[in-house]
Amino acid sequence: IVLTSPFENELASNLQMSIDWYSITVDDAITSISANTFIQRCFNDRGANPSYDPDNFYCSFFTRADTGDIIDALEINTNAGELKVSGIDMQLDWRAPIGPGTVGVNWLTTWTDTYEITQFAGDGISDDYAGFAVGGVGTSYPEWKSSFNLGYTWGGLGLNGQWRYVGDMDDWNYPEFKIDAENYFDLNASYTWDEGLFDGLTLRG
Repeated sequence: IVLTSPFENELASNLQMSIDWYSITVDDAITSISANTFIQRCFNDRGANPSYDPDNFYCSFFTRADTGDIIDALEINTNAGELKVSGIDMQLDWRAPIGPGTVGVNWLTTWTDTYEITQFAGDGISDDYAGFAVGGVGTSYPEWKSSFNLGYTWGGLGLNGQWRYVGDMDDWNYPEFKIDAENYFDLNASYTWDEGLFDGLTLRG
């Protein structure tokens, strides 16, 4: 859904808002199953191998020595997973002449409803990570995130302020540990020369 301003007034004519609902499923997603996971599930963790079949998918990642020890454990990427993501993205844009320059506003907000990962689609075992920090780089999935930008341009001068918000999360591995919401603020300024000795030079701070 995209809504644009019906007003002709210069202060309101450039107002626009969009709302996007998304629901995405990726079949045969690339996944890397940890040794800890495939060994436990080979031995029927979470009901993954109720018959204790040695030919089970998870049991194929390692072999057993005559002593019973686990050997040749392999952690490899495989196209066996499934990813389901859904949520809502919202965006607000506005520009208007104020004083000698122009004010610009850009506000992005996203709500994550589900972030469901299935490591092996054949067993039907999935985890919904929405609202959780799982551990490792790029594995935090807050339900709410937003970025608000306010800028002002006047000739070659540009001023900008940004507010970023990351919602609170629970720790996937330690449910009793709560991660508070966080706010980040950035300010920057720039000036671009369009004539003279410094023509084309931009200075930023």
